[in-house]
Amino acid sequence: MMARSSSHLTPRRVTGLAVTLFVVEVAIFGLFALATHGYFGPMNPPGSSDFLSFYAAGTLADDGHAALAYDQMRHWAIERLVFGDARVPYYYFFYPPIFLLPCAALARLPFLAAFALFQGLTIAVYLAALRRIAGNWRIPLICLTFTAVPFIIGLGQNSFLTAGLLGLGLSLLERRPLAAGLLLGLLCYKPQLALVIPIALLAAGQRRALLGMALSSLALVGASLLAFGPDPWLAFMAAIPRARATFASGAIPFSGQVSLFAAARLLGGGTILAGIVQGCAAVLAIAATTLIWRLKSTPATRSLVLVAAMLATTPVLLFYDFLPVTIALAMLACEARQTGYLPRERAACVMLWLIPGLVIAGGEALHLPLGPLVPALLLTLGLHRHLLTQSVHNAVDGTGRPVLNAGLP
Repeated sequence: MMARSSSHLTPRRVTGLAVTLFVVEVAIFGLFALATHGYFGPMNPPGSSDFLSFYAAGTLADDGHAALAYDQMRHWAIERLVFGDARVPYYYFFYPPIFLLPCAALARLPFLAAFALFQGLTIAVYLAALRRIAGNWRIPLICLTFTAVPFIIGLGQNSFLTAGLLGLGLSLLERRPLAAGLLLGLLCYKPQLALVIPIALLAAGQRRALLGMALSSLALVGASLLAFGPDPWLAFMAAIPRARATFASGAIPFSGQVSLFAAARLLGGGTILAGIVQGCAAVLAIAATTLIWRLKSTPATRSLVLVAAMLATTPVLLFYDFLPVTIALAMLACEARQTGYLPRERAACVMLWLIPGLVIAGGEALHLPLGPLVPALLLTLGLHRHLLTQSVHNAVDGTGRPVLNAGLP
């Protein structure tokens, strides 16, 4: 067993902090909702949610024009029609055609009903994953206080689905690898985050999980081809350079992006320098993931490093993509029940909890890119825990029992 941290962040205090944070988040969310609906004066331009983009793409798909979801002018025209105000700004759609499958189904409902159903179902998947990891409801409910959660709910983003599928896949990996792979393969609608997962599975020798990923991914591609034909895929491929240019040029403000690429651009670096920084980070993150998963470290350590790599390897990253952090921290909390927390580990978890809620304000007001701190902290936590676990495992006394903290600072 590892020595328990002497931190003052006891479970009772953490719960109290979570409750306080939840009350504050609900109040802030309420104010934003009122402002969006004009209770503090008219908004110009009016605001909507990212779900408007999904709904408009689904509407085009239902009308037999799925490929036009990647035609920004036609897509924007449908967004304005659905919203009922021509002044609404454009909400981008850069997802592969497999994501048109749920969008088309949701677009058959009225907008608000579709929004509520999408959020309700994806939150249920997210909570189910956390419940499976934690074995109780305390950790799932605490995870709803993650500072990005109110904004994700308001935007109607798919982050709950992403985090939920990741959590379910990781929780099943040891006992049911094929099922885990089938779930992880469904993340192919978010390829910029999912691409590092097969690397980790390959390093761990998880052939059945890799097979599951391949099967579910190919099934989704096949379903999209059957439903919409090849034209949306051709349009999606043609839109990839435009998507890259949109994020690289700042059309989506760098203060709202949280990748290392965006951090370098926010600090005044050019696209070449930003690309080099992002590339170096990706290589290091993939190397760390390969090492940790090859050495078959603990599930918590593997999840910390994997989520860090998912966030560090892509130049296309927004604050709502931080939600998988809660999956890694939930697995860490469960492991800490047996091992205890390392010194300063709880403090690092609190920082990881708070940073996602501060990244946009920090970027806009201070031009300070806080986003890259998240994968850096995750990677540090994972590597530190791995080194400690290996030291405790390798250090034995005369009876062959582990020696606590042997050789550790």
